[in-house]
Amino acid sequence: MPTDVTYPILDAQRATALLDIAKSYDNDTAFPAAELKEIGALLSQVIGDDKFVGSAEDVTPTADLLNAFMLLLIWQDPSSPAAAQSALHIASLGALAGNPTITSRGFRLASRYYDALQDSEKAWAYAKKAAQAGDDAQLIKLQNIAEQERAAEEALAAQQAQAAEAEETAELEPEEPEERERTGTLEEQLNELRDRLEIAKRENVKEHSEEFVDINRQVQLAAFSEEDSLPASPVSAVPNPNSALAKALSILLESAVGALWACPSFATRSHVANKSNEILRKYHLSPEYATLPAGMLARFYADAAGNNTDTTGETAADFYGLAAKEYSRNGNEARELEMLLRKVEVFLIDNDRDEAHDILASRYVNALKYTELPIAARWTVLFSETLRTEAENMFKSTQVLMDFLSRHPIASARSPLDFNALAEVVELLGDRYTSANDTVTAREKYRVAYELFNTANNQEALAALAKKA
Repeated sequence: MPTDVTYPILDAQRATALLDIAKSYDNDTAFPAAELKEIGALLSQVIGDDKFVGSAEDVTPTADLLNAFMLLLIWQDPSSPAAAQSALHIASLGALAGNPTITSRGFRLASRYYDALQDSEKAWAYAKKAAQAGDDAQLIKLQNIAEQERAAEEALAAQQAQAAEAEETAELEPEEPEERERTGTLEEQLNELRDRLEIAKRENVKEHSEEFVDINRQVQLAAFSEEDSLPASPVSAVPNPNSALAKALSILLESAVGALWACPSFATRSHVANKSNEILRKYHLSPEYATLPAGMLARFYADAAGNNTDTTGETAADFYGLAAKEYSRNGNEARELEMLLRKVEVFLIDNDRDEAHDILASRYVNALKYTELPIAARWTVLFSETLRTEAENMFKSTQVLMDFLSRHPIASARSPLDFNALAEVVELLGDRYTSANDTVTAREKYRVAYELFNTANNQEALAALAKKA
C-alpha cells in the first residue's frame, strides 16, 4: 500500500450504494459484474494480508462492502466458502473496532449462509454468537422455524387422524355423492337445486350437512363437468345474475359455504373447498363471478383456508389473500386487514419476510385504526419483528411497540384475548430491552407480561416467559 494514504480511505456513501445494489439484485437483471469488481478493489485498499488497515471511520463502510461482496458471491455460487469468510471478516472487524452491532451483523450473516446450506449446527452456532453480541433476530428466526416444524408435524398427525376418522365414516359421509339421474333442461335442474338449497338454509343447517355436500356435487356435474361446462360471458359484458352460469355459481358458492360450516368430516370439507375453489377461480374474471356477493365469497375463502391438507401453510395463505380481496370489495376493511394478518402468520412470516414486511408496513396505520385490540396487537408484534430483521431498524422496531402500548393501556383490556394480546406486545418489548442489555427494564416488562398472561390464563405462555425471566 502507498504510504501517503489519506484517511478515511473509503467513501461511506459509495459503500452503502454498492450494498443496496447487491441487495436489490435478482436473476431478472444483469449481474453487476462491474460493481463486484469495484467492491473487490475497494476492499483491497483496507484489507491487506487478512489485516484491516483502515481507520475507525472505515469500519462501517468496510462491513457494508464485505456484506455486498458476500451477497454477490452467493448469487454466483450459493456454497462459496469466500462468502462465509466475508461474514466472519465482518464479525472480526466489529470485534477489532469494539462495535458489537457490526460483530453481531457478521455472525448473523454467517448463520443465514449456513442455514441456506441446511447446515443447522453451524447456523445455530453463529446465531447464538450474534445473540451474544446483541442481535438475536436470527436466533429467534431459527427458533420460530423449529417451532413451526414441530407444529406442522403435530398438524400432520392431527390431519392423518382426521383422515382416518373420515375413512371410518365413509359409508355415512361419502366425499363424492353419487350422481343422480338428471332430467329436464339445465334451467330446470338449477331451479330444483336452488329449491333444495333454500330449504336446507331455512332449517337446522347442521342437520343438513349431507344435503349441502350433495347439492354442491350435483351443481358441479350439471354445469361444470368437462362435458357440460358453461362458457363465461365476455369480460366486457354487463353482469347478468339471471344467466345460467350466474345461477350455477351462486348455488355452488352457497352450498360450499353451508358444507364448510355444517359438515363434521374434515376430509369432506377439504374436498368441497378445493373443488369449489377450482371452479370459482376458473370464472373469477367473468361478469357472472361479479354477481356473487363479495361477503359470501370472502367467507368461503376464509373457511377454505382452515380446511385444506397443505401443511406448509401456502394454500391457506392463498385463500386468506383471496378472502382479503373480497372483504375489500365489500368495504369491510377490518376483516380485510384480519385476513391479510392471517396470510402473513400462516406462511409469509416464515417463508417470505420481504412480502410480509411490505404488507405489515403498508397497512400498519389502518390496522391500528380499524381492527380490534387482539388483531392490532398481533399486527404490531409481527411488524416490529420484520422491522428488526428485514429493515434492520431496531429503533423503529422498539418504537412501534411503545406507541402501541401508549395507545392501548392495560385498562383498555376487556377479555382474555385482549389481555393475551397486550402481554405479547409487552413481552416483545422486554426482549428489545434485553437486546440492549437493559436487564432491569426488561425484567419489569416481563413481570407485567407475566401478570397479563396470567389474567388471560395462558399457561403455555407463562411457562415460556418464566424461562426468560
